[in-house]
Amino acid sequence: MRVSINDIYNEEGEVSSLMSDTFSGYKNTYQLMSGLTLTQQEIKCFQDTVFFEQAERGIYFSLVGKKSVYSPTDLDSLQVSYFDNDVAGEFEVKADEVRSLIQVHFEPELLASALNEKQESLIGFLKTLMHKIAPTKSVVCLPITNKNHTNIKPLIENNTQRQLSLVGQIYAFAFLALEQMQTLSHMLSCNECQSKLFNVQNLLEADIGITKELTEFAYQAGLSADALELGFYHLVGQTVTQYRDQIRLKRAAAMLRTDHYSRSEIVAKTGFSEDQFEAMFIKQFGVPTNQYGQVH
Repeated sequence: MRVSINDIYNEEGEVSSLMSDTFSGYKNTYQLMSGLTLTQQEIKCFQDTVFFEQAERGIYFSLVGKKSVYSPTDLDSLQVSYFDNDVAGEFEVKADEVRSLIQVHFEPELLASALNEKQESLIGFLKTLMHKIAPTKSVVCLPITNKNHTNIKPLIENNTQRQLSLVGQIYAFAFLALEQMQTLSHMLSCNECQSKLFNVQNLLEADIGITKELTEFAYQAGLSADALELGFYHLVGQTVTQYRDQIRLKRAAAMLRTDHYSRSEIVAKTGFSEDQFEAMFIKQFGVPTNQYGQVH
């Protein structure tokens, strides 16, 4: 099925009655000031669907997730993009999947004015960063770092009764994203920084029972926690936590394939609780631990 994303919502931002058998969700768009728009959107499909959408010229800061969003931890990534002109594109959502979006759209003139820069300078700066970070793509994908959480929460809550405060938080959110792009751009051209990132990767590979906090890894590597999260995500394609959890689960699976350890011993070595371990194991391997040995 192929449909325009805007055709499924009514004027109240709800899925129209004609589309309710195929989709659920909402789309709310708020014009906070001239040149600044905030969009909150969620769509769930009951059949495979290709959505067609259009985007106006401007700078976009898009928070995306694959579940309903109640807190910053429900989001998967922050995507930054810039379009010189209005564009059109497509994205696919499989049956029973959810796509969530919280998106800030700036007209370049407005963001440039807030940064006390000329529009041409801001666009040139942004294009240079995007080319350094993702030279073959039109979007830069950043992790949701701990540092982002403070400025993301107001975008989720969206208290339009305190619009001035919300606008201020949006500016802070956008400024931090640009700062993070600068940090990542530097790390990609710094051999010493990349060596530090590989050192953290080696530390994570070394021991299944590692329970250090992110700040401890960052301190040991000689990086800020934010720089570590940004650089590691770009290098590996996962956050530090995701990578560490995956290693723990893989090693736990290897132990389950032998008779040398009891399940309780394996869980203890991973550092997870019993419930955490079982839920994450099923998500990773598709079967519960008591069936894994039989399948493998």
